[in-house]
Amino acid sequence: MRTIGNSSTGTAIQRVSLAIVIPLLMLGIAVLVFAYTAGTPQTSVPRVVGQTKSAALERLEQRGLSGKIIKSRWAARRLPSRFAGQIVHQTWKQGVTLPEGGVVTLTLYPRDAARHRRGH
Repeated sequence: MRTIGNSSTGTAIQRVSLAIVIPLLMLGIAVLVFAYTAGTPQTSVPRVVGQTKSAALERLEQRGLSGKIIKSRWAARRLPSRFAGQIVHQTWKQGVTLPEGGVVTLTLYPRDAARHRRGH
């Protein structure tokens, strides 16, 4: 940077400029982060493991979330048949905060898998 006058005056001006620019830049970043996160309503994920598919989806909808159902045949090999028709796993644990409209993937132990298991 080219300075006018003696070098100590130029260095002092540079220091003052940095002392003003850096805090303003940091304030601008903080405002952008706040505006981005404050604009999206947040909600807490409920625990739906052990519930039926319809009850789990309804509970998620009450919180402003949606559920994606995955039917899992591994559950029939690993879990007792009394869990058939229930949600056996969810991707986000209870209490995790997600933006409204967020998706929770639910693993369902399908009833037909339990019937198939009993047939063997």
